[in-house]
Amino acid sequence: MTDAPHMRLRTSPTSPYGRKAHVVVIERGLEPQVEVVSTDPWDPETDLTGDNPVGKVPTLILPDGTVLMDSPLVCEYLDWMAPDGPFLIPVAGIDRFAVQRIHALADGLIDAAVTRQFDLRRPEELQWQPWRARQEAAIARICDTLEQEIGVIAAQPISIGHLTMAIALDYIDLRFPESGWRDAHPGLAAWHAGIRTRPSLARTVPPGLAAQPQ
Repeated sequence: MTDAPHMRLRTSPTSPYGRKAHVVVIERGLEPQVEVVSTDPWDPETDLTGDNPVGKVPTLILPDGTVLMDSPLVCEYLDWMAPDGPFLIPVAGIDRFAVQRIHALADGLIDAAVTRQFDLRRPEELQWQPWRARQEAAIARICDTLEQEIGVIAAQPISIGHLTMAIALDYIDLRFPESGWRDAHPGLAAWHAGIRTRPSLARTVPPGLAAQPQ
């Protein structure tokens, strides 16, 4: 499919949402068709909003100018664009719902971690500790659930759920290296240590995050 029309993926190297889309590009062999454009959505002079009125990454610009936004939509489109090989998101049936359930849990983990990080970026007098505690509790609950299910999850074919889990845990390591999530979740930690060496993940490690945990 190297002669297919060209697409542009606007993403940020530190965004877990954008990283999901970049990982799918690599996993599905779409690099010849997709130009990955590094974009800082927080730059007041960014032209991102000219492509995407939402002003977020990932933003996928199709050859006809159509713009797709929101990581689940972008990832599913990219997966669909590369029909060769197993899909990361099953097309139909119970397998699709099983994968999307894990995908949703992992996205929830990202959402809670990003929300917590945003609160910490505010001036100290404007930070809201109860709100931050709510996100910390959500992170703990989701990690508990993934720990309980990791045996079943690990036995399944690689999917968008697995990749998003790895990206979420990497983001926690990046923003909250003191969190100690591995201590209470040894099964999840062992799984994460293995999957993060996968080429698509190793090639998209965010700046500031070591290739392997210390």
